[in-house]
Amino acid sequence: GSLGTATLTASERSAVTQESLSVLLENEPECLVTACPLCKKTFQQESATPVLDLAELVADALLIMNRKSKPVRLYKDQLTYTKKTTDD
Repeated sequence: GSLGTATLTASERSAVTQESLSVLLENEPECLVTACPLCKKTFQQESATPVLDLAELVADALLIMNRKSKPVRLYKDQLTYTKKTTDD
């Protein structure tokens, strides 16, 4: 993510971030979730996969529970719902 106080050039930081993303995205997740704001910022800049803060994921889940709906996607600003069916 942020690489803390590591003394790296911008290209070295990008290489470390890309390596981390290749591991994290290996199983093609719908989104990445992190509790680190600096990691979120870094991964969002380098990844096409949506990156959520853990609190955002919890908030989305609470919205879903309150609406008694199932999520189609859990992407920030793209949260959509489907109607609950009787076989759920």
